[in-house]
Amino acid sequence: MFYIYNEKEKKTLGQFFSYLRLNKDIATIDIYKNICSKKVYYEIEKGIPKKNDEYYDQILQRLNLNFYPIDPLSEWLNSYLPLLYHACEYMNQEEIQDLYTDYLQFFKDRKQYFVYEQYDQIFNYLFRYYKDSTYLNSEEIKDVFHLLPIIEEQLQILLIEVVSLSNWNYVGDYKLFDQIFKWCEKYKENVIVMYYRASFYELKLQYIKALNIYEEIEKQSKDNPYRLIRALSGKFSIYKDIDNDKAEETIPLLLNASNDKSLPNRTKKALYYNIGMFYYLHKQYDQAKDYFRMSIKIKKDYANLLMLSSSCSEIGDELPDELDDFEGDMTRYVYVDYFKIKKQKTNEKELESFIMRKVMKELKKECFTEPAWNMFERELARLNKITRNYALLNEYQHLKNKYCKDSYEV
Repeated sequence: MFYIYNEKEKKTLGQFFSYLRLNKDIATIDIYKNICSKKVYYEIEKGIPKKNDEYYDQILQRLNLNFYPIDPLSEWLNSYLPLLYHACEYMNQEEIQDLYTDYLQFFKDRKQYFVYEQYDQIFNYLFRYYKDSTYLNSEEIKDVFHLLPIIEEQLQILLIEVVSLSNWNYVGDYKLFDQIFKWCEKYKENVIVMYYRASFYELKLQYIKALNIYEEIEKQSKDNPYRLIRALSGKFSIYKDIDNDKAEETIPLLLNASNDKSLPNRTKKALYYNIGMFYYLHKQYDQAKDYFRMSIKIKKDYANLLMLSSSCSEIGDELPDELDDFEGDMTRYVYVDYFKIKKQKTNEKELESFIMRKVMKELKKECFTEPAWNMFERELARLNKITRNYALLNEYQHLKNKYCKDSYEV
């Protein structure tokens, strides 16, 4: 006897059939053949309920999926998601821990069932970041983008934050920035998402747009210390590039704010990185190095390790030991790879070759941002003092002028 599915279950099953097909790269015909027509199957995937319950039974059987009624999940999500969203918005670690326990209890005997299994994975992604400060890798981000169109709004917003931070601090895939921004535009009035819209404009050096968004976040976040300090940090990140006086005035405020016990370590980590970047850009490498180290002590990541390595290189210090066991997830980590092989006392000509062959390939993708080009221009200049290969440095500078465009707003 076949199970009688209600309309909500049919809609949910159809949408998750679509997710599974995309995520597992299953040919559509292999799902619907001898069950229903192609047209009917696509309507099922779109969430259009079909009267014939056997379609759903047979598709589940073909995909070897176990089914459990979805109503208990829907009821649980209705009460659970507002609590989770609030806890994550305010980064309340005690509430997040309690909600993590509730999540484990609910899914304990259900996560082997289709749809429940996918939601279990969603919550795993969320708690890995909000509870454990762990980023997603590139394959997991790809999985999230397949899930986003079919899940609840609160989960979409929280996953946008997790994906944005994972790409920014761990994966480093340039193409993903545009993909993430499209989702940010969908929720551009949401305080959580606004921060990543501002970060995107900052990345593009469109500072006026970014500052306007950070100021709007401030207005909306008077009762939320976590979001408020992130907005102030964002403004400082811009000031350090365009207004030295305002940036210096902000540093004591940021350091004082970092003493707030309610702030999670990841927020303090971002503060230290921003202050380190201020000193780095003003060639105060000793001070910069201290703040990058403070950030790395909380958690090691690509951005801080790159800037710490460059700071050490600028003043002739030994390159950091943290380079030895760091492995990135995407090609952009070739920047850190340069300092890893430099630490191994590789000869100057090989280092020059590495810059021109491998680093240059990634630099060309960063046509809108100048600091990375400047960093390796200075590296080449130091190597040139020994190799006297001035033609190579001239070639680099020519390429820099060709690819590095000024996109500041005026």
